[in-house]
Amino acid sequence: MNQLQNLPELLFSPLGKDYCLYFYILSVFAFVLLVANVIMVVSKSLKNKGKGLIFDLVTLTSVPLVIYFQNRLFYSMCMN
Repeated sequence: MNQLQNLPELLFSPLGKDYCLYFYILSVFAFVLLVANVIMVVSKSLKNKGKGLIFDLVTLTSVPLVIYFQNRLFYSMCMN
């Protein structure tokens, strides 16, 4: 019975600073993905002589940019 009373604390209590590494790794991965997307868009636009560069740049890099920023923010919050 005592185990069931501690279940919410076990499931929802804050994790230790050891888990901050998770957000750091996700930030690095998202940054690499962002750089790869920018390179892909620029190379595609060079092949197509700049047609649709702005649209492709915004659509293909917005999600990796948000993911990078979010994980970097979480990592910063975790470290403080």
